[in-house]
Amino acid sequence: MNNVEEMKKWKEIRSRVPRSSHSEWKPAVGRDSLSILRGQDSTRIDELIPLRYERMAVSPFAYYRGAAAVMAFDLSSTPITGLNVQLCGDAHIANFGIFASPERNLVFDINDFDETIRGPWEWDIKRLAASVALGGRSIGFSEKECEEFVFNSVMSYKNSMESYTKMSVLDLWYSKVDLKKLEDIKKEKMKERAIEITNKAQKRTSIKAMEKLTHIVYGNREFVEDPPIIQRIFDKDDMEFVQNGIKSYRKTLSGEKRFILDRFRVVDVARKVVGVGSVGTPCFVALLLSKDSEDPLILQIKGATRSVLEPYVKPSIYTNDGHRIVAGQRLIQSSSDIFLGWGSLNGKNFYIRQFWDMKGSVPLEEMRPEGFDIYVKTCGKILALSHANTGNRFAISTYLGNSSKFAEAVTEFAITYANQMENDHAKLVKAIKDGFLKEL
Repeated sequence: MNNVEEMKKWKEIRSRVPRSSHSEWKPAVGRDSLSILRGQDSTRIDELIPLRYERMAVSPFAYYRGAAAVMAFDLSSTPITGLNVQLCGDAHIANFGIFASPERNLVFDINDFDETIRGPWEWDIKRLAASVALGGRSIGFSEKECEEFVFNSVMSYKNSMESYTKMSVLDLWYSKVDLKKLEDIKKEKMKERAIEITNKAQKRTSIKAMEKLTHIVYGNREFVEDPPIIQRIFDKDDMEFVQNGIKSYRKTLSGEKRFILDRFRVVDVARKVVGVGSVGTPCFVALLLSKDSEDPLILQIKGATRSVLEPYVKPSIYTNDGHRIVAGQRLIQSSSDIFLGWGSLNGKNFYIRQFWDMKGSVPLEEMRPEGFDIYVKTCGKILALSHANTGNRFAISTYLGNSSKFAEAVTEFAITYANQMENDHAKLVKAIKDGFLKEL
């Protein structure tokens, strides 16, 4: 099949799935958002489940961050083209951030892959678009501004995908957003703020994490407790899980990474609550000190369960969900943590990465309209890059075409779905007021 024939085939998808059809959103009959969320409780630590709902109840945007399972259910009934990519699975605007490449350059990329799986590319962009609407509302932008931000982010995705069709496979793979360039930031004040954010990220090292999170007790370095957010591990089973789990994880690292890891020893372990949607999932931090100079390495050990999208797509090819997450991250990210790996112990799957490693996030709540616009357009560009690298970029770009029809449709969807999330959030808040948390 030649290129002309291929393009004709991809354009014909529009007759089956018109770009305008992506505006559609209707809740399924019998849809119960709270029941979907409760269905995840069985995989979470009982005493932390109320904290999860409390964090989700803070705002509609916070609710949205924790409601990936709800949106997965909702997206499963929306139009799809049949073009699959490696999905981020939870591509909302707060899941993009700063981290260090192995070369110690700061990059901006997707940074959460708990739900990654192969599936319809449309689901990621719709998740991103709705988050732009909700995020914009949470900051206080007008509805007109929020619609414009959504539209611009989706157009950035479309235009970027088109530009990626003109690149070689290798040039595409090596592409990244290097924060040193700050190419899209023109105004001096915005540039100063961007530099401030990157400088802060550069200081988030294992040494700084040790200084902040630990202290010395009777000559031993220990995590500072702050229950329920961070609690040292005394339970024999949990300690065995972490120590033996690290041994399992070690096997997934390349030889030179194992050599580096072997220069450290575990000195303390704590359970640490992170995020919104992840609250309640088993998550630990381990303090390791080198055997000779006692410089630190702090690793995060995070439990891995089935992607919320898996019931609606082909099953993952990985039997270990930690492996699924790591493999997806390595496919999507331009650069990944050198200590990224996975393991399994006593039937429990997990993945491990460095806790900080120059990780940082952009404070969305402080943004002004121009800065927010640049941010969401950059998110659209990065999402397009991940899809271009893991799917058929020519087919997706051809389907999107030269017009703004797709962006207009997804904008309509995003606004409608943001309204749905506000309703779902209100339902959760009411349930909490009515004693829902006491029943857990």
